[in-house]
Amino acid sequence: MADIQTLEIGLNVQLIPVEETLKLEQELDTYPAPANGGNATETRPCNDNDCPEFSLIDLNGDNVGDGTPGLLISNGGTVCDDEFSTNSADAICRKMGYIGQMSWTHGQKWDIQLGLNITLNNVACSSDEWSSCSFSFEHNCIHSEDVFLQCETDRLVNGSYTDFGDWSECSASCGGGTQTRTRT
Repeated sequence: MADIQTLEIGLNVQLIPVEETLKLEQELDTYPAPANGGNATETRPCNDNDCPEFSLIDLNGDNVGDGTPGLLISNGGTVCDDEFSTNSADAICRKMGYIGQMSWTHGQKWDIQLGLNITLNNVACSSDEWSSCSFSFEHNCIHSEDVFLQCETDRLVNGSYTDFGDWSECSASCGGGTQTRTRT
């Protein structure tokens, strides 16, 4: 038969009276631990939507060139005329690299419109610069309110800006990074 060895372990156990235990529980309920690891400020991503990019298309869906009226497209869909103004038209034409707008109107003129979603609404601009504009990705519009736009034939070149170059790589692989492009 094998020898059995015993090991004595010294334990220091302190008994807390029930009254003290209840007092500690009440203090924890009064002063709970902060949520989220005790941070006083939380941060979360926002505005993950793509910023509006614009183009003008014809009744076949082909891009139109300088000075040609076209259906205004933003991120693959149409733009509603709610709050749209001459400032809005100028700002969008300038964002696309033109001097400004020649004219704008609205309506359901082409069959192609019915196959597109309305992706931008309430484009309100206080000047002819896109930075002065507010807009909404939600809408209460129908295609008879789609914007048609004609931009000035001259682009901002020779004495102002060249066309934009290619976009840089995105700064994040997901979750809303940024890209840049420049013009001179």
